[in-house]
Amino acid sequence: MTGGMSGREAETYLNAFDASTGEVRWTRSIEQHTPKYNSSYADSLTASDDGLFIQTFRGLRALDFDGTERWTFENTGPRFLADICHPAVVDGVVYTGTYGSTRVRGDGDEYRGSEGLFALDAADGSLLWKYKPDEYATDLTFSPTVADGTVYLCFLGRALVALDTADGEVQWTRAVPADTPATVRNGTAYVATQVFHERDDTYEYRLYALDAETGETVWDRPVGGAWSSRGISHDGSALYLSSDHHLVSLDAETGEPRWRAFSDASDWSEIGWFDDDHAPIAGWGVPVVIDDVVYAGDGEYGTLVALESDTGEPLDAAPHRRWGASGTEGSPAVADGVAFYTTPHFLHAVDTNAFEFW
Repeated sequence: MTGGMSGREAETYLNAFDASTGEVRWTRSIEQHTPKYNSSYADSLTASDDGLFIQTFRGLRALDFDGTERWTFENTGPRFLADICHPAVVDGVVYTGTYGSTRVRGDGDEYRGSEGLFALDAADGSLLWKYKPDEYATDLTFSPTVADGTVYLCFLGRALVALDTADGEVQWTRAVPADTPATVRNGTAYVATQVFHERDDTYEYRLYALDAETGETVWDRPVGGAWSSRGISHDGSALYLSSDHHLVSLDAETGEPRWRAFSDASDWSEIGWFDDDHAPIAGWGVPVVIDDVVYAGDGEYGTLVALESDTGEPLDAAPHRRWGASGTEGSPAVADGVAFYTTPHFLHAVDTNAFEFW
């Protein structure tokens, strides 16, 4: 999606491009903004066999693949927080949280929290069921995750809740200060957490592995510094996430560290255009792992980087930072030997078959 972030009235568009050539197929206006609602929509687009689904400040919107709007479902609070809010679409059902603060002052200056989760028919947007928690009021509901008949929903700083996909019945709730969506694979749910300690004015960041059926802790481990709350990748045996400007990999079964990348500019000297003082830093997007290669956005130069999944050794980076560009906020996508990623003002497609990106 593209649009204005200038602080004045602007418009946001959804653009469809030919994947082989970059030629524009169609462009559709999605939102008209005022300064109150100027917001980015990084990683809020989900494409599935059921269509295109986009989170906007007016609600969740469904479109056909020709750009025709199918339906809109209102799921935002009065103060929209545009961030990691893509829906999950499985077996003709769209699972989406409440995006934007629904906290309003009530009797005694109390706050009421998020509505929680909605399950919608992908064809017409009709409500199948909804879940509203009794507690865990929060400003942000993370993107839901669906696996093996269960939908997992994280509430910022509060909890991870597991619900039956059929009717929304609560299977278990685990009070953890969640700071990412859940990643679920091989019977384990992974979630990163953040805790602020007032005694010394510091934050503590941990990664939890929880039993996906019970919510019980399998292991937990401290993980460096802050991450950008996009999420965690799992390739079947290892985890990949950003932490303290680094890209980190851990063993999925034990939580033992495997490697830590982006830490030393000299590691990237063979790429040829990184300077002596600045290495890439981990960007906001979720890494993608394909054929033993990790693709991740860089938050310093606005590039795509490729690393060996076993060692974290750099393979290549592309392209050279464009004038005026900054780090990428979206996650890369890899399909048919091509990696697609965005930087401010540009959409890029690069060949992944030979690590000579540019």
